[in-house]
Amino acid sequence: MRLTSPSLPIGGYSYSQGLEFAVSSGWVHDVPSALDWVQGLLKHSLMNLDLPIFVRLYASWKGDNIEEVSYWNDFLIASRDSFELQEEDRQMGKALARLLVDLDLDEAKPFLHAPYGCFLTLFSLAAERWNISLDDAANGFLW
Repeated sequence: MRLTSPSLPIGGYSYSQGLEFAVSSGWVHDVPSALDWVQGLLKHSLMNLDLPIFVRLYASWKGDNIEEVSYWNDFLIASRDSFELQEEDRQMGKALARLLVDLDLDEAKPFLHAPYGCFLTLFSLAAERWNISLDDAANGFLW
């Protein structure tokens, strides 16, 4: 699935979700501690926040409910722990919006301008509009 490719030109490669900090703090120092760190990220952030919001965003796009899309986008941004994480999410969202507009997905156009959409908002838009099943898109997102 190209939407989940690490080579997708959205800038995700430049972000590490805090791995550098975890290493410099001594939390991650070998394979078992790296595994614990990644599992914690999956369990506490992705599985309990991002994935449930993704399901809601996907359904909102499917129902063409832009008010709900906006609500869940704002909710997700507000749930980020720091300004830096909010900006990371917005920058990746803006980059994905630019790519989607280039691919003729015009519904991404409003997200090219401030306050920008978060990455998951644009990812769910692409997945729903390209008829990628919810399960496949969720698995791709978590991958």
